[in-house]
Amino acid sequence: MKKTIVHVLPLFCFLMYGSCDEGLFSQMLRVAKDPFPAKPIVYSLKEPHCIQLSWAHDACADSYVLYRSVDSPEPHLEPIYQGVDLHFIDSDLIHEQRYLYALGKIRGHRLFGPYDLVLGVSSSFPQDGFEPNDWRSLATELLDDLTANIFFYAGFDGRWVSDEDWYWVTVPPRRQANILVVQKELVNTSSALFLHVDGDVTVSLVNNMVVPLTNTTHQEQKIRFRISPNPQQFAHAATLLGGRTLVYELQLHSITSLGGGG
Repeated sequence: MKKTIVHVLPLFCFLMYGSCDEGLFSQMLRVAKDPFPAKPIVYSLKEPHCIQLSWAHDACADSYVLYRSVDSPEPHLEPIYQGVDLHFIDSDLIHEQRYLYALGKIRGHRLFGPYDLVLGVSSSFPQDGFEPNDWRSLATELLDDLTANIFFYAGFDGRWVSDEDWYWVTVPPRRQANILVVQKELVNTSSALFLHVDGDVTVSLVNNMVVPLTNTTHQEQKIRFRISPNPQQFAHAATLLGGRTLVYELQLHSITSLGGGG
């Protein structure tokens, strides 16, 4: 019975109108499913005072609606974009203001969503020129002194955005690379950053601290490590809200024999 309907419908269109309109026929063949729930991907601090957003294509949606609210316990979402594009740049934003975004989808005359909220942050300080190095596979080689930045911002309902930076250094056999981390604008006893070495070794970095990366083998090794923010030192201690961007300096202080000798 189903095969009969499929063959008769185009014939009926032909008899009534001479031929089926291409748009009408494509609508008849369209998968009769609702758009799938989705949330936008948010890129903070890519450009000054801007937040970049993107989302996946949905064949069941005719267009998309992007909503925004200032981060608060009771968000008030307002549409800031409607169209068929899969990306949007929210610009002219306030320095260190947290925003919430949600994606809605339109099919025909019906709106689906908006769906889950995601957090983004605007800043006048863009990320450093070593990005993207927030994945192990994208680690930056440490050859000389460099200055970078890192951020952590926490919002309501446990939402947060943060950065982490991966690096690697070549260490000769039976030697250690001594890494110095200077956390700008902090006193020597402050510890706003963590350093994680391959092998799950984590060091809480006191300012101006030298960390040895040891190679105990008889072959040259590339040792990877990452620097991440200590959330308690970035957000407000009492509320665990807010955050900041911290500038730090990373130095390959020296290459020495194991144990720190010359």
